[in-house]
Amino acid sequence: METINFEERLMRHRSEFARVVPFEPEDKLLQMDFTSANKDLTDEILNDTNRFIKYINKKLSDANAKYGIGGYDENRTVYRRSRVFDGGPSPTTTLNASDSAKATSRWEGEEDAESLVEEDTIGYRYADPYLYPVLKEYALQNRNVPTQAEEVLWNALKTKQLDQYKFRRQHIIDKFIADFVCLKKRLVIEVDGLIHQLPDNKTNDELRTNILYERGFSVIRFSNDEVLYQLDSVLSKILETLKQKNIVRVPVETEMPEHKVVSSKSEGRSSDGLPTGKVGMGRSLHLGIDIWGKPYTKVMAPMNGIVHSFAFNNAYGDYGATIILTHNLDGETFHTLYGHLSLNSIKNLHEGDLVKKGDVFCEFGIPFENGQWPPHLHFQIIKDMQGMKGDYPGVCALSEREKYLSNCLNADIVLNMMRYAG
Repeated sequence: METINFEERLMRHRSEFARVVPFEPEDKLLQMDFTSANKDLTDEILNDTNRFIKYINKKLSDANAKYGIGGYDENRTVYRRSRVFDGGPSPTTTLNASDSAKATSRWEGEEDAESLVEEDTIGYRYADPYLYPVLKEYALQNRNVPTQAEEVLWNALKTKQLDQYKFRRQHIIDKFIADFVCLKKRLVIEVDGLIHQLPDNKTNDELRTNILYERGFSVIRFSNDEVLYQLDSVLSKILETLKQKNIVRVPVETEMPEHKVVSSKSEGRSSDGLPTGKVGMGRSLHLGIDIWGKPYTKVMAPMNGIVHSFAFNNAYGDYGATIILTHNLDGETFHTLYGHLSLNSIKNLHEGDLVKKGDVFCEFGIPFENGQWPPHLHFQIIKDMQGMKGDYPGVCALSEREKYLSNCLNADIVLNMMRYAG
């Protein structure tokens, strides 16, 4: 019997895969270059998401191209914009903005909104200015259609019913929307452990909680059943927590904190995570293919599959909303990863869901939901997930090139698009 390797098996089926994005051979593709050869891509552009978006859009417009494409096995300099790739922990950071870009959250107050004096006293924090317009829409939608448990708890907290403590609902803090918050005591209350109605994911909940802690907030969570059937106990616990917390009195921020990036002069890290003082010691080799295009571009399944896992990898520079599908080809299992998606893509998803060939099952996200990148899709083929769920490295260190490329084949075998790129 003839023995063929997995790459050859994929190649034999190449003509059978469905389009992953809406594309016809007559559409123009622009091959993008994010290596050191691209001198136009300065730190000034990379460190400002809005400028980066304008750069991508101009490149596509000048070339009259529907998409930008490329990146497999490419040693990129673009990853210096985020510490996600420097070998250390994956932080969530806040972009710098001028005062004129600030968007205060005054609209989030209820009928008995605090006075400006009170807001100054408690050190009112601004929402992330780049995310505010989108987050505001989500927050308003969530207010209009609260869950039964949220409505019950709000009816017990509003208008200072709980020992005269003022609460706000669906309130923006940094990049998140908290279900309820007492700003004076910096206490966030979440129902069912969800922030912004994301899928219940323990790892993501812990990450969001840690970020809120860094902002000076404590977080307590209750299940729907606790709120609906043990409301008195819930209110007692909230009141007890409020009385234990000291009021945090800090001045109102006059500038958004500047986010830190790994610039061309920044330190790299060794395999043990220690600073080396050298450039290029982090992750820079791209393992998938990126397709750059318009926000909310539809994404289709190239073949039948099931949802392996999904996650909101929301550190600055990370994947953002991510979906991984599992496929079977001639008895052999492999996976495809879709990164930088919209939050709507994972809103009603479940592991094990069937996705049929050609089905539209996700879409390109915008910065607040895609890891703070210009809209694009990161598409990657993975043979072995190695026990990971909702995430898999899309960029590796040059020293690990052989290991990772043997597990992450050229995604264009499935895409069939690179031959049209100019």
